Amino acid sequence: MDSSYIPASRMAQQNEWKNNSKNQNFPARPRDMWQLGVTGGLFMVDGDCPALPGWNVGVGIRKSLGYVLSLRGSISYGQNKGLDYRKNPNLSNHPSLAVYRNASPSFPNASGPGFYVHNYKNTTIAPSLDLLVSFNNIMFHSKENKLNIYGVVGYSPVFYKTQLDLFSGANGRYGYAALGAGFFNRSRQDIRSDMKNLFDGEYETDALLNDRSQNLNKSGLGKYNFRHSFNTGLGMEYRLSKKVSLSFETKYVWTHDDYMDGWIFAGGDVDSRGDISQAKLTPDKDNLIFTNIGIHFNLGNPATKTAPLWWLNPLDHAYSELNNPVHMKIPRQSLPDGDDDGVTDQFDIEPNTPAGCPVDSKGKSRDTDGDGVPDCRDKELITPTACQPVNADGVGKCPDPACCTTRPEPQIVDKSCTIGDLPSVSFKGSSVSISADAAAILATAAAKIKANPSCKICVVGHGTADKRAQQLSWDRANAVKTYLVEKLGISEDRFGFKYGEEGESNTVDLMDCTGDDSPNSIPAPHPNLQKTK
Repeated sequence: MDSSYIPASRMAQQNEWKNNSKNQNFPARPRDMWQLGVTGGLFMVDGDCPALPGWNVGVGIRKSLGYVLSLRGSISYGQNKGLDYRKNPNLSNHPSLAVYRNASPSFPNASGPGFYVHNYKNTTIAPSLDLLVSFNNIMFHSKENKLNIYGVVGYSPVFYKTQLDLFSGANGRYGYAALGAGFFNRSRQDIRSDMKNLFDGEYETDALLNDRSQNLNKSGLGKYNFRHSFNTGLGMEYRLSKKVSLSFETKYVWTHDDYMDGWIFAGGDVDSRGDISQAKLTPDKDNLIFTNIGIHFNLGNPATKTAPLWWLNPLDHAYSELNNPVHMKIPRQSLPDGDDDGVTDQFDIEPNTPAGCPVDSKGKSRDTDGDGVPDCRDKELITPTACQPVNADGVGKCPDPACCTTRPEPQIVDKSCTIGDLPSVSFKGSSVSISADAAAILATAAAKIKANPSCKICVVGHGTADKRAQQLSWDRANAVKTYLVEKLGISEDRFGFKYGEEGESNTVDLMDCTGDDSPNSIPAPHPNLQKTK
C-alpha cells in the first residue's frame, strides 16, 4: 500500500489498483534491493586423476526477477591439485613422458620404468551468469522464512590452465624404479604420503590443451584454455538481519572437456616426435565442483526499497486483506427483518408477525395453549384441551362452572397484607440453578407466604444492560417462582412476575405486591437465549 516503494514507471498500475479500478486487480511490483555477495570454499576437478581439496574465492551480485526467479552474475578464482596413487603406463598424456619408457623394438634405447604417477595443479577463472529459483518463499501458513532454499542453473565461460609435475628439477626423471616392487601394494594414504615427499611440487610442465579456435593460446600449449560450460547447483541462504545473510552452495560445472586434469589419453602412445595421433581419449569428461560459504549484503535504502523479493511471501498481502480488509471494498452487511420480530427474514417462517407478538426462535407467534390463537390475541391464555376448539379470541367452548352462574352475595374481604419484608435470593456467575443456600432461604420465605394467604408476592429479576442480561433475569425469576410452586407447594396464582428491573443483576427479590396487577406468567423475551423452561 505504501507508494514510496513503487517506481515511477509502475505508478500508473499502482494508482489504478488503489482506486479499485475494474481493469486492474494487481498492485505494482515494489522496488527491491540488489544483493552483493562474497564467497569462498572448496574447489575440485572431477576428472581421471583423484583430486585433493582445493580452494576458491569469488564475488557476485544478484537481482530478483520476481518472487521466485533471480539473476546473479559472479566470478570465481580457484586452484586445485590432484595426486594419483597408481602406476600410470599411459605415457601419451605428454610427449615429455617418453623418458619413462621401457626398452622396446620401437624404442630400443629407452631405459625408464615404463610408468609414471600422475599429479597436476589446475588454476581456473570461472565467470558465471546464473538463474536462481527459490523453492520455499511462497508459504500458506507463515509470513516469511529466515531460510531460503534455491536451485541454480547457468552459463560459465571457464578459463583454466593445468600444469604437471613430471620431473625433478629442470629435466631430472623421478626415480620410480627405486621405490621397490611392493610400493604400490600399500594403502592409498601411505602411497600418497610418500609420493608427496618424492615430488618437488614445482609443476614445471604445461599440460596439453585441446587446440580449439576459442583458446586464448592457439598453439596447443601455453597458458589459459577457454571452454563454454553450463552449471547446475543447490544452495540455502539464512537471513541474519534485514541486510545481511549467510549462504551455503554447491555448484557443478559441466565443461565437456577432458583436459582439465592433464590426464587425457586412455591408450596408445606418442612417437619420438610427440605425435599423439594414435592415442585414444579417455571416455569421461572433466568437470568442476565449487562448494562455498558466502556472506551477502542487501544494497539500497530500506525506506524506498524492500528486501530482495525472494525473502518476501507474495501471499502475505492477500492473506492480510482476507483477515483484516483495508483495500477491499466490502458491501455493508444487511440482514432484513420485515416484521421486526427479532428473527431475520432469511430464517423467519412467519414473515408477517403482527407487531408486539412474542415469537419463537423461528419467528412464529407464540401459542402457549396450542389453540391456534397467538398469545398476543388470546383472551384465554390457557385453554384446556377439552375446551377446544376456541373462538377468534381464544376462548374455549366449555360453559362456566355452576358455582359461577349464581352470583353469591359479595363479601367484604380483608385485602390488607402484613407479611413484611421478604428475603432475596443470590446467584453466582451466569447460573440459574437454585443453590442449597437459596433453597434454605426460600423454605423460610415459603412459610411466611403460606401464613399470609391474602398477600400477593412478586418475584422480581434484575438486568437491563442488553438482551442477554434481560433473558438471564427472566430465567432466574422463573427459577425462583417454579421452585416455590413445584417444590414448596404454593399456588402459582399468588405470584406476580417481573424481570429486567433496575437493581443488583445477581439477585431475585421477593416482595409484597398486593393490589398490583402484575401477571403471574410472562413469555421469555429472548427465547434463543433461554436457559430454563
